[in-house]
Amino acid sequence: MVPCSNHEAAKGDKRSRIRTRDLAASGVGGVVCTRHELKLPLCTVDLRVGETQVEMDFGYLTAVRHFDGVPRIVTSYDIACQWSINLEERINIYGDVMRPKIPKKVYLVPKFHLPGHIKDCQEKYCMSFHIHVGENDGEAPERSWAISNGVAASTREMGPGHRREKLDQHFGDFNWQKNVSQGDTLLRKIKDAVPKASDHEDRFKRFTASLPQSDVVKWTEMVEAWEVDRNKPNPFARTVASTTEAAMRLQLAREDAQDEIAGLDGDALHTTSPKGMISQGIQLESSQRRISRLNKELGAHSTDLQRAQVLEKSNRLRRSIESWFVVQETHIPTVRTLRIRDNQGKGPSFPAYSLPLYLPSSILPAHPCDKSMVRAESRLRIAQGYDLLHTIRSQLLSLSKAYKDGDTNVLTQKERLKCHKTTRDLNARITQAKQYYRDIIKRLTVLSTELGEWGWQVQLRVLEDSDVRRIADEEIGISEGNRTMSWIWYSSHVGDVPEGVQECLRIEWCKTRARAHRWREECKLLKVEMERVKCTLEHDTNLWLSRAKSCAEGAALINAGEGAGAYAKRQAAIRKSMRVSFEEKWRFVGQWLELGEMDEASNEDVFTTE
Repeated sequence: MVPCSNHEAAKGDKRSRIRTRDLAASGVGGVVCTRHELKLPLCTVDLRVGETQVEMDFGYLTAVRHFDGVPRIVTSYDIACQWSINLEERINIYGDVMRPKIPKKVYLVPKFHLPGHIKDCQEKYCMSFHIHVGENDGEAPERSWAISNGVAASTREMGPGHRREKLDQHFGDFNWQKNVSQGDTLLRKIKDAVPKASDHEDRFKRFTASLPQSDVVKWTEMVEAWEVDRNKPNPFARTVASTTEAAMRLQLAREDAQDEIAGLDGDALHTTSPKGMISQGIQLESSQRRISRLNKELGAHSTDLQRAQVLEKSNRLRRSIESWFVVQETHIPTVRTLRIRDNQGKGPSFPAYSLPLYLPSSILPAHPCDKSMVRAESRLRIAQGYDLLHTIRSQLLSLSKAYKDGDTNVLTQKERLKCHKTTRDLNARITQAKQYYRDIIKRLTVLSTELGEWGWQVQLRVLEDSDVRRIADEEIGISEGNRTMSWIWYSSHVGDVPEGVQECLRIEWCKTRARAHRWREECKLLKVEMERVKCTLEHDTNLWLSRAKSCAEGAALINAGEGAGAYAKRQAAIRKSMRVSFEEKWRFVGQWLELGEMDEASNEDVFTTE
């Protein structure tokens, strides 16, 4: 038994044996159609101690024999990862009489049970990742047991014959209730599937359009190869080794050092060109933000050395800003008047990180500037926006790693404190980058109003708090098939990223593709199912009419022949009325599907036009 399948259903441990020692059966196992939740005939078995393989094998093999000749069958079982491993060997023992004549058999784990398995099984047996499954959760048996479990209190006291007849009656009634409700059930499903198919198709195309074409081609070949042969590399699985916590902390420390060097280098302040002046001003602005953060981190218990270090950095920043003021006033003379007006009452003790720099985005439109400087700042701000999105993405990936380490590897109090400090630092960096990005968007809006250039809004959108979430974050109450990814991961300029980030993008692209394909498959499956339901009802109507005719012809030979004929005609009338009712309910389905296909075609036009 593989490590992930240590479930109570399959263990049959000592407690279960004691509890069921004097019972003829400890429970019931069965096979259910996972698309329509119908109990299959002759496929319910008594369990002795837990779900032992020989009993579940009999129920399963009896069920699939009804489908001999079909090219492919998908089986969903909560412990499929261990049950399916040696199934073929066990079939060899049972003999050819139990061997199904089905070329390809796929074994998956229902979606609700999947999180209880190890990561490898979640990637290999997930129903959302397999073709021709649609948006099916595989939990039909659990829903059927939830209804039939109510009779357990009475059937446990019955003899074997009475008990089986009772269960058979309840299962038959369960199937009939499902059949008569197919009209509403399939209608509800297709109403849900058509808009979601279009929505996820649109999201997938937008995500694909934002990625380098070479990566998309490579990933497409990889996922299509895996869909054909499961022995090929799994595109949904991680292959890049995660960094350690120590390496992550070292990376954060290096980023701090690079920010300090880039922000406080005073040698570059001798450039006098307008573009150079704007670039230097933005560097000084970044330094102001960083030193402001360091100053806020000083607490009541900070040492004199820590306070002195922050003060020294602030003094160096003040000297750099004052030198830059001289250069700025040669290009924007009006800032001198603004500075004199705003500096009244501000002495040398005024923090350097709070000094206004009067860049074009701060003084427009009241104080016009040369268009070349406005355009220079706009270009630099756009680059800053992309850099900040990259920073947010990188920090979110690091935060995911820190949370996973905290859940799986943290054992001691010391390790917990380290993990807590790492996550706190990462969250603080994300918050800072988020606030900085929002300020960039405000400044770009001012600059674009002056220039009349708004092309940056396609990729640099307004950032809401709900947008800042990890790439694989699952929203509460949202299943995999309905999950959407934040737009920050769609943004362009993501191709030149570390290998770990590239892998995360590949996995999320594959998941987005799978969601789009599953919903499109769901629409096709529902359309076919509706046609088959109508054909089945027509067949059953004719079948009962033929039985009524047989009863009429043999009425003289058997007693109650007229009653049997009337019963058969009534059953035929029921099937006919069901078919008419379903057709009336489904009369607009074809139009809905056509609208969904038109939406898909229009999206394709948008993303194939250069």
